Amino acid sequence: MKKIVSFVFALAVATGTAVYSAPTENAVIGVQVIQEKVEVKAEDLPDPIKKLFKEDATYTGWEVVKAYQVPGPGDLIMYEIQLKKGEDVMSVTLDKSGNKVV
Repeated sequence: MKKIVSFVFALAVATGTAVYSAPTENAVIGVQVIQEKVEVKAEDLPDPIKKLFKEDATYTGWEVVKAYQVPGPGDLIMYEIQLKKGEDVMSVTLDKSGNKVV
């Protein structure tokens, strides 16, 4: 009988400790900076993009109307560029190396 009482007492102490011990949580505070797109002059576009517009037949005759530097995922910097050829208008998104971003 003494063993049973000791067992029940030990169980009660262990359970009580587990119930009353509050879990500790580490608070994580994050700051998110929302960046807007920034207008860029055509002459200020990266050289690989300017070279692409001069040498790629896809862009022959197209003129840069507006260009924006846009933050992408991670550290990626993208450029949204609006082009015009006569009455036709086209938009293209490129990375700083002149690769198309989909």
